[in-house]
Amino acid sequence: MLIGDIYRKLYGLIFSRPTNFKWLKDNQIAGSGFINSDKELSFLINNKISAVLTLTTSSLDPEVLSNNSVQFKHIPIIDHSLPSIEHFIESVSFINNCVSFNKPVLVHCRAGIGRTGTILAAFLINSGMTVDESVHEVRKQRPGSIENRQINSLHDYFDHIKNNGSNNEN
Repeated sequence: MLIGDIYRKLYGLIFSRPTNFKWLKDNQIAGSGFINSDKELSFLINNKISAVLTLTTSSLDPEVLSNNSVQFKHIPIIDHSLPSIEHFIESVSFINNCVSFNKPVLVHCRAGIGRTGTILAAFLINSGMTVDESVHEVRKQRPGSIENRQINSLHDYFDHIKNNGSNNEN
C-alpha cells in the first residue's frame, strides 16, 4: 500500500467522504479520489450521486459494489498513462447516458487528479468546448487536475470528435 493510499483511507475514515470530491457541474457530474468504504459511498448517495465511473485498474471493494442504489461502471486506465480514444468514447458515453437520465455521476481514479480530470475534460470537449477551455474549466474547479502530457490525448480526442462527430447519446 502506498502512502497516498493510506492517506486516502484515513481521510475517508475521518471525514466520511472521498478525497478531492468536487462537483464539476452542480448535481450532474463530480470527481473524486478512490472510494474506500461504505461511509464514503453513503456520503455520495447523500449528495445525490447515483452512478460511479471507476478509472483505476483495481475495482472497488465488493462491499461498496453491492449497493444497488448506485450504477457502477469500471473502465480501467493505468495510472499516469494516456487514455485511448476508446477510453474517452466509453467514458463520455457513460457520463452522457447518466446525465440524460438525470443520474448525477461521479468520476474517480486513485487521487482524483490525472485520470479523473482528463475524463472530465473529455466530457466538456464532447459538450462543445475546446481542449484549452475544458482544461481551464476543470483546473478552475479542481486545481492540480490533468497532467500536462494528458492534454496531448485530449487533443487527439478533440480531433476524433472533429472528424467523427461527438458521442452524445442524448
